[in-house]
Amino acid sequence: MKSDSNRLIKCALIAGFIGAVAGCIQLSIKINAPEPGTGTIGGRIAPPAVTKTTPILEVPTSVSGPLPVLVSQLGNGNNGQACFPNPPWDRYYLVPKYLIGPSNTPDANCYTNSPQSPLGTIKTCDPANGTNLETGIVIFEATHPYTDQVCAMNSDCPVSTNLTINQRTLANNKRYRAVILYKSSTLGSLTSITNWWSYP
Repeated sequence: MKSDSNRLIKCALIAGFIGAVAGCIQLSIKINAPEPGTGTIGGRIAPPAVTKTTPILEVPTSVSGPLPVLVSQLGNGNNGQACFPNPPWDRYYLVPKYLIGPSNTPDANCYTNSPQSPLGTIKTCDPANGTNLETGIVIFEATHPYTDQVCAMNSDCPVSTNLTINQRTLANNKRYRAVILYKSSTLGSLTSITNWWSYP
């Protein structure tokens, strides 16, 4: 009897671990539950079932992450980005780490490309940014910042077409930086902005 309960608990824990890998689930374990259709355990009247509910949170991803920035921390000007002239692009945020192409050894200055993706994405598409903020993004190869760059604005963001999703090809063994640009006239009452990096 005791070994049946132990096996049940072990099976439930294994199932919970597998579920945690798949996403956010809620695990319910019933100890001393009645046998189906009888209301008894081993011929005796079953005691009330004890239910324990443990939420299992989604496992964090190693291929994307937020880039929050306070409006007070934005740089003035357009960081010399020709595809976003100042005015009206008069505030910017230099993404602090590199996106890296496949076959590149990551270090503390890079966002790890664990899937070895040939694509990298920087975006401002987040509901926290509202619908009025206008953004633009430049992703450039680190050693050729003015000749190997991809500029994007007014994307297919479902939150607002004023927000941006910039995705570009990443070459093997190359590093890429990104600059996010803003029109200060569209900041409104925002005190912080949520940006994201990801592979792809």
